[in-house]
Amino acid sequence: MIPSRFPAARSIAGPVGMALLYFATAATTVYFSRFSGGVAMIWVSSALLSGYLLTAGRRVWPLTIALCALASFLATGFFGFGWRVAAQLALVNMGEALMAAIMLKRIFDAYWPGDTLEWLAGYYLGIGLAVPMVSGLAALAVTGMMLDIDPGSNFVHWMIGHAVGLLTFLPFTISFSYAVHHGQPLLPDNRRLVAVLAVVAMTVLTTVVFNQPNRPLMLFPVLMVVAAAVWAPCVVTTFLPCVLALIGGMLTMRGEGPVAMMHLDLGDRMQFFEIYIAVTVLFALPVQFEQERRRRQMRELAESEARYRLLSDHVSDIIMHLDADGRIRYVSPSILYVSGYDPAGLVGTNVSELIHPDHLQQVHEAGLRARNAPGTPISVEHLALTKLGEPRWFETHFRAVPEDGALICATRDISQRKRLEADLSIAALTDPLTGLSNRRAFFDLAERTVASGVIGCIVVFDIDHFKAVNDRFGHGAGDMVLASVAQAARRALRQTDHIARIGGEEFAVILPETRIDHAEKICVRLCKEISRSAVPVGSVIVRVTVSAGIAVLDGDLSDTLSRADAALYRAKSAGRDRTAVAA
Repeated sequence: MIPSRFPAARSIAGPVGMALLYFATAATTVYFSRFSGGVAMIWVSSALLSGYLLTAGRRVWPLTIALCALASFLATGFFGFGWRVAAQLALVNMGEALMAAIMLKRIFDAYWPGDTLEWLAGYYLGIGLAVPMVSGLAALAVTGMMLDIDPGSNFVHWMIGHAVGLLTFLPFTISFSYAVHHGQPLLPDNRRLVAVLAVVAMTVLTTVVFNQPNRPLMLFPVLMVVAAAVWAPCVVTTFLPCVLALIGGMLTMRGEGPVAMMHLDLGDRMQFFEIYIAVTVLFALPVQFEQERRRRQMRELAESEARYRLLSDHVSDIIMHLDADGRIRYVSPSILYVSGYDPAGLVGTNVSELIHPDHLQQVHEAGLRARNAPGTPISVEHLALTKLGEPRWFETHFRAVPEDGALICATRDISQRKRLEADLSIAALTDPLTGLSNRRAFFDLAERTVASGVIGCIVVFDIDHFKAVNDRFGHGAGDMVLASVAQAARRALRQTDHIARIGGEEFAVILPETRIDHAEKICVRLCKEISRSAVPVGSVIVRVTVSAGIAVLDGDLSDTLSRADAALYRAKSAGRDRTAVAA
């Protein structure tokens, strides 16, 4: 490991190591697999370089490709066709590896991990067919013009050797290189023994099968690879075909095993073995990548559930999971602090038992709306019962689970908000000085009274000579007088009557279900009660009187108020401190 204080050394260590590995594999395959003097029938170097390029940063690509091109040049010059075509084949080999890396990057970005079949189709057709075909045609152009070799057979050898090398070794190279570049362990601690046993078993099985002549036994390594694709980690699954290729290939080249018993020359036997390896990979890859996709989804699901559990266990909101029938599958611990219920004791209980009967229907309808629109949150405000039977206000957000009709609910105690809303509503309809209803509240109630068809009366009264009180004693004294008048009016009126301050020193009263003669008596009592009230201002006692006008509330509110106002002015004109009935 190069220390981090030498960043320049670290930046070239990877490309240099890759170039050395490229040279070693290229020299080995060129030296040992040019059976008829043509191209190498086995080629793994492009897979190693492509996997490295795919996982390394693009900033190291130029240096890596340059060093690997030099490695290819030297391998071809020393062990292959010689120096005459070494440079041209180095360019072809670099183009093949670069093309495979870029194509695989696009396939990953487009289809992984959601579309496994599309990914595999792109991998087989792009990496296993298109890339070696293009590089094979380029190599054919170079060797065909400059060397005296059979172009047709060499193109086939190149295609098969490079396709099998890419298909077989590229998955493991990607897994290994990705773990190294990201500082991740190749295997979790609890899977290392299983991985070692799988590799040892594959090594033993391959050695046994390719040391005997019976070709049907070649099926067992294939089954081993496919079985490992189901349960083994990705790095192990991708490594097993490499073990099969390396051990089986060496034994076949030595003339041992079931393939060596075939009546073919060595080159054809090796091509048959390569096709055998390709078929093994073709069988195993779909299983392997589907399993890896599922493992990834299970990890994401487990992480999501862990986050959900952590949130639901610590937020103040109540989180519930309801089945299609409304039974509680899960409820967060916060319900104990909010409502007093034991979470474990509620599992299996129908949630309707917690809802206030008056609000059960609207909660049920909200749940139905959520099920009819999966993915859309539906909210409802309702009353629910605590364990002690106390009704409290809650706001519940429903979200449906499409597969089974279940509901996820987030419920928040909004009792304090409801109280605040009620307080604000009262404040918006209340005169702050007198505590009486204000003009808006009075007209709202009057309009509802008219709409209900209730026959009654309206009284409009104001304080006589109130301006003189303000001028003589000040506005503070005037406010005290207004509050005193309001208190006296409350004492004089019935509980069913409604009084409001509608502006300045002017007040109005709704007398429901009251005849005009009875209303006049109430109004006289009101005036007397107010006139008896005394307001101390310093050493002076202030007393005031009021004048009032009465009108029957007979269906037209505006007309009734106009008639009551006219009666009020007649009372004032007649000397004040009296009442008058509208004509």
